[in-house]
Amino acid sequence: MTYDNIVKRQATIILVSVIVMVVIILGTSYALFMKVDESTNTQVVESGSLSIQFLSKSQTITTQSIPLEDDEGLSTEGYSFSVTNNGTLDYKYNIYVTNVANTPVSYDYLMYSIDGSTPALLSTLTSQTEGLLMKENGFAAAKGKTGDVTTHNIKVWISSDAPTSIAGQKISLKVIVSGEAIEEDSATN
Repeated sequence: MTYDNIVKRQATIILVSVIVMVVIILGTSYALFMKVDESTNTQVVESGSLSIQFLSKSQTITTQSIPLEDDEGLSTEGYSFSVTNNGTLDYKYNIYVTNVANTPVSYDYLMYSIDGSTPALLSTLTSQTEGLLMKENGFAAAKGKTGDVTTHNIKVWISSDAPTSIAGQKISLKVIVSGEAIEEDSATN
């Protein structure tokens, strides 16, 4: 063998060795940095699973059209509904009431109580796009944690201070519950 052939042969062996080493190093580092773990548990996230069950026949509050004293208004049956979180994320929700049929009775003469709270005039509630904000930041924990079901009762009546011309007027208010999923650590805030 000639000297040139030996050099060519050694150069070829070195080149092949370098290529093999580069492939091995790249393959090893790729495998090292691309490790994939698989979970044996199925991860499920349900959002938008806030359900409202109206224990009354409809979503509309109708009330006696005669003025009542506060103690009489508080003793009425009221309008009940429950809020249930069927999802896996905690929920924060607000309860609104809105005028359905252009009730001619001014909110200045309509009293309300939610969940046994002190009676107040509907006109004192904050007006928002959805309606009058009756309860803010209600909380419904995710199913699997507590299976949170919260029942609310709203009572609405005509104030005893209302003029007699209001007697006999129809009062129809619609209940709206609006919610959003929240992060777990902000649920306590």
